[in-house]
Amino acid sequence: MGNMKVLAGDIPASHSEAVAGDAAFVIGGALYAYRDLESVEVASEDVIQRTGLGGAAVGGILLGGAGLVAGALIGRKQQKTVNIVAVFLDGRRMFATVPSGALTNMQAAIFAESALSVEQRRERKRADDEAARARLALRKEGNKKSRRNALRLVLALFALLVIWALVSPSEPPAGLEAAASQSR
Repeated sequence: MGNMKVLAGDIPASHSEAVAGDAAFVIGGALYAYRDLESVEVASEDVIQRTGLGGAAVGGILLGGAGLVAGALIGRKQQKTVNIVAVFLDGRRMFATVPSGALTNMQAAIFAESALSVEQRRERKRADDEAARARLALRKEGNKKSRRNALRLVLALFALLVIWALVSPSEPPAGLEAAASQSR
């Protein structure tokens, strides 16, 4: 959906750049679902006016003076951003600048969850987090087993190579002797 910027709060400053999507936002590699927000309040709204200099330049090159004016008018854009105060279900807070569409999606998610009490939502969040930790632990255990199996396979192949070397004849095959004698 757009870029957001965390300005203050419980999110570490090193993770201030974020991207807002339709149902979640990412801050410093961590995913936060909008449904994990307890509340969102609008602190202020800003409208950013972007000039149409790029469109004016293209229009001027292609169509002269009239194209310059038309390109400038067509290329102008307004972007509405909103400064919000968001409170997460776990009690963390953040002050951030978000695109107005992201604010609408956050509010819609909170509204959709409004049938549940805040305590029920917190309990569901804890259960979701616990399930995610369990899935991660299973994945790590599976990775350990995969590494152990790969190590066993390598050791078995090495053992076969050693056995083959021990039982193979010590004299080189006849073809190799003939090739060696011709090269002399």
